[in-house]
Amino acid sequence: MSRAAASCRPRPIQPLHEPDSALICCSDWRDTFIKIDSITKNSKGYNVTRNNATKPQYPFTKGCRFYAVAALELLDAPGEYHVDKTSGLLHFLPPTPLTAGSDLMVSVLNTVVQADTSHTKFTGLTMSVSRDLIFSTTNRAGTIVGNNVTVENCILSNSGTSCVHLAGSNNTALNNTVFGCGTSGISVVSGSVNTLERGNSSVVANRISQCSRIARTYTPGVGES
Repeated sequence: MSRAAASCRPRPIQPLHEPDSALICCSDWRDTFIKIDSITKNSKGYNVTRNNATKPQYPFTKGCRFYAVAALELLDAPGEYHVDKTSGLLHFLPPTPLTAGSDLMVSVLNTVVQADTSHTKFTGLTMSVSRDLIFSTTNRAGTIVGNNVTVENCILSNSGTSCVHLAGSNNTALNNTVFGCGTSGISVVSGSVNTLERGNSSVVANRISQCSRIARTYTPGVGES
């Protein structure tokens, strides 16, 4: 799930006002999403009004890099899109010209496979397109429900967050192809630092690419906590 983005040089728009518009301010070590009320042009440039309900973790610093997301006015490159949450209308600039045989997929599920099971192997499957996770061993409340689960020789792609989320013990991701992830390719939550309980989970021989598309920092190919 990609998000439409513009460069640090705003186009001459007056005004920009979307309920979900945000700035991503980039420090040298992390990025921060800041919800904004509006961007308006003045005699010196542009005035950014921040939404006080979503204060940034770090304040603005002079010269910091930033770009804006989630506003219709920012669509200017192939592959970008915008969803009007009021009307439900999807605006999309296709990466290549559409034909009668073109396939378009829109994510409506938060998770494609929620593995509410244990001692189970998922093998040879293709799973794709979600707003959140592609494969998870937690339920909707975030409770760990899957242990001794193996995901093997699968293709998992195009998620809003991690493509694979293994929470629990004795879980394995083996020889999968993972790409197009909003955050980490494969995230693992296993074991306990406080009690020194062993997790015995493993991530082996996976091919991971095109991750961290939305959250650009602290979201590696394989994340562990």
